[in-house]
Amino acid sequence: SFTGSNGSFMQAVGLAALSIVNQPFSISLWILPQTRSGVLVELSSKNSCLPILAFAANGSLVAQIATNVGTYKSVTASALL
Repeated sequence: SFTGSNGSFMQAVGLAALSIVNQPFSISLWILPQTRSGVLVELSSKNSCLPILAFAANGSLVAQIATNVGTYKSVTASALL
């Protein structure tokens, strides 16, 4: 269960398309952050860990995706309500 406290998490396994570059996918979640810091969604494997949705140091929301092996594209939200 997801409690929303520090250290709580949800895990989904078997999402093979996320490990293949240039495959479409979507992630949907509702959040109500008490602070705008930290990683919200992380893609991990035995050998690597990639934060794909996180808050930047200035509190902006940043999405990141692999475009090629070792190459990433980041998009920062211009405003948060």
